Amino acid sequence: MTPPVQQGEASEKELKQYDESDPKSRTEERDWSLLGGDAVGLIADKLLANDVTEYIRLRAVCQAWRSSTADPSLLLPCFFPRNWLMLQDEEFEDSDEDEDADEDTVDETEAPAPEVRKSCFVNVRTGVTLWIRLPPVEEYGKVLAAGAEGLLILYCKRTDKVHLFNPVISAMAVLPGLADVPMAARSSTSFVTAGVIFDGEATVLLVVATRRRTAILYAKPGDRCWGTVDAGLLGGHRNPRPFDGGLCLHGQFYVATRHGDVLRVQLAPRPHLVYIARLHGPDECTCANPIGTYLVPSLDDNDGDMLLVFCYGFADESYVFGVHVGSGSFTPPLAVLGNRAIFLPSVTVRADKFPLVVPGTVYQLLLTMVFTDLLTVLAVDDVACPKGEHPMSDMYYTDSIKAAGVIE
Repeated sequence: MTPPVQQGEASEKELKQYDESDPKSRTEERDWSLLGGDAVGLIADKLLANDVTEYIRLRAVCQAWRSSTADPSLLLPCFFPRNWLMLQDEEFEDSDEDEDADEDTVDETEAPAPEVRKSCFVNVRTGVTLWIRLPPVEEYGKVLAAGAEGLLILYCKRTDKVHLFNPVISAMAVLPGLADVPMAARSSTSFVTAGVIFDGEATVLLVVATRRRTAILYAKPGDRCWGTVDAGLLGGHRNPRPFDGGLCLHGQFYVATRHGDVLRVQLAPRPHLVYIARLHGPDECTCANPIGTYLVPSLDDNDGDMLLVFCYGFADESYVFGVHVGSGSFTPPLAVLGNRAIFLPSVTVRADKFPLVVPGTVYQLLLTMVFTDLLTVLAVDDVACPKGEHPMSDMYYTDSIKAAGVIE
């Protein structure tokens, strides 16, 4: 969805006025703030279709360009930072105010300047990194969950406040607290991932897991409490945790069962799960290390909207299928990933943009470890590294994916 910007034939004409091949255009100074609103709107739409950060940079040029473009909205999907991944939860630096002040002139009665909270984000397609300021921990808490197409869920235990935050446009919405959610109070509870469903208005989802149960919570900004998505459709599964995590994609939220079936959260008439694709694959694993199934972005339209990854414990074995949401079908198991690498539970990157990442690799990260800390390797310096000395060699990864035969 793109913001409503008026465009017409004048847009193309205005752009042609500034022809770089014309010697006169190259030598003549231009006041770009006078570029017509239609032309600015056309450029802005093209930038926004590529990445919201480019749209923000265009609006920062001058007041005239800002007035010619729509203000970013937290809850509109076109402004979600979809390709941006937070690598490092936080880094603090002292405020630069009064840095050079003499110690004798400092008023000791004044509160110390607040620390600036910054986090590193990386674009999984381009490898570009950004340091972005986040709201202070004291007021808004730490990051509870990510995965909502670049949006973050912040939670402050002291105030029991939950917020949906867009780090690129610095916009925030208030969600219900977690005091009335029994699962959230348990020490064994983990917040696996988050998602946003957009059907004219935004509904936020949180996947909460304990040792014995996985549940999907939902709420809209302004609601008083969280509800639970009806997962009765999965009642026949012997495993009390029939799915691992989930994937937010294009304003919808999906989960995959241990059998490899893919389901979507549907809001009407009440939030519940519906099948969108069924894979006639392996039954429930009865071995010590049960099958783990994960959905990750495809980054390649030829392989479907997303990828379904089967992991067999800590054996050197992974199977990857493409999932086509529209037709409810699967691409036969992929023999190679090409220039992609998968970081379970939910990330796919362009491997050539990250020198320490091995192309065609499925990294099976331990879910008990801090997800954002594990991915700091994506922001390391451009240094070649032999596979045996890989900075993630202490984590489990497979050399390559394996074909599992043709799906009937």
